[in-house]
Amino acid sequence: MRCLHVGSNRISRFRNFTPRMLLNDEELQSRAKMFIRRELQVFEWTNENAEFILEYILAILKTVDLKASTGAAEDMLTDFLGRENAGIFCHEIHAFLRSPFKNLESFDGFVQYERPLPTVFDEEGLPIVPDRTRKRRLEVVDSSRVETRRRRS
Repeated sequence: MRCLHVGSNRISRFRNFTPRMLLNDEELQSRAKMFIRRELQVFEWTNENAEFILEYILAILKTVDLKASTGAAEDMLTDFLGRENAGIFCHEIHAFLRSPFKNLESFDGFVQYERPLPTVFDEEGLPIVPDRTRKRRLEVVDSSRVETRRRRS
């Protein structure tokens, strides 16, 4: 799931991000490493090569525009993360590096998603999604009953 876009302006304090900015900014590199380390924990298969992958991703960030139409950064990450995960990863790290937040907790508290993130997980760590179809059907039935009553009156 991809976070919603926040425009670059003086109010949001989000700014455009380029590889050159990362190349010359130690603090931005530190923020990138912090984000990468956290995200790589999600992928069990990266555990043994985590530091290599971190440096590889950092090299990509320093040389390739994450939002380029060629999708080069996403292509380079696909071998390690898979196509869909690479796309989401590029989107999320780009959002974090554009943000004014210095730590992940502040960013996580600010960022918004189209749908709420899951809060309940099963024993394998997979999200448990509540069945909302029953509730929706009841709402539809109730609203049609109200409409029928209005017509009768």
